[in-house]
Amino acid sequence: MAPRESENAVRVSRTFKVADKAMDIPVVNDAVSEVTKITAPIAPYLEEGMRIIKDKAGETMSENLKDKVGSCVSSLDSLACNGLDQLTSAVPSLRSATPELMETTKETASTLLDNIQEYLASFKLSQIGIRIADMYLSVLESPVSLFSNSVSTKIRDVRRHLRAVRRAGAKRAGY
Repeated sequence: MAPRESENAVRVSRTFKVADKAMDIPVVNDAVSEVTKITAPIAPYLEEGMRIIKDKAGETMSENLKDKVGSCVSSLDSLACNGLDQLTSAVPSLRSATPELMETTKETASTLLDNIQEYLASFKLSQIGIRIADMYLSVLESPVSLFSNSVSTKIRDVRRHLRAVRRAGAKRAGY
């Protein structure tokens, strides 16, 4: 009986391969580091709770059930490792550093939003709406400039953006 108990203790105490593989991904590693910093004050309580649960489960589970659970957990760990490998193969940018990944994501999102703006502005109704909005802002810009130069500048910037979007939409539509 003694060798079997030590085998179960080793099986329960080891870390999962998928956790180690996930920690090799920079963005996951950075996220876990930040969460660890945030949860540091309550970590002892969580660890104590997990120890109690582990002890109770170890006392109440039969050896046969422990073997079955250990086998299932091992199989799930292997499946998760394979899935993680497939994910990192399909999305190689996950292997890049977190700041680099964030910058790439921002650039991609910005490009996508610009394309959506151009597409929506390519419709005739949108062209009319943009012109009307620009006209109202031009009427508003002069009196506002008397009171606030910064607000007037922001209105001018919005008008410039609207005109650029309108021109890009017209170009896309072939006007």
